[in-house]
Amino acid sequence: MTTRSEDIAWAAGLFEGEGSLHHRKDNTRWVLALAMVDRDIIEKFKRIVGVKTKIYERIIPSHKTQYGISISISIDILQIILMFMPYVGSRRKAKFMEFIEWGGLDDHTI
Repeated sequence: MTTRSEDIAWAAGLFEGEGSLHHRKDNTRWVLALAMVDRDIIEKFKRIVGVKTKIYERIIPSHKTQYGISISISIDILQIILMFMPYVGSRRKAKFMEFIEWGGLDDHTI
């Protein structure tokens, strides 16, 4: 059985390798996203980070089903990046700081 900190470190490593944090095209919100063909891994990630979002499915060019989550509620993103901060490299930390400095926390922060 793994500890909570081991689970968070695992999720942070998965996100660093496979996830993204970016502005939406309309530049009004940020999105934290993770997608892959392994549904069980997406479910585990979702459980560890504790978000209430649906897992989406889509068919990718290889004709496989890809599963993913997309989080756009700023307070959820903030909680995840603060959880992951000790475990990620400098490039991800810089992106996390860009989100924090953007200051676009929506009304869900109160």
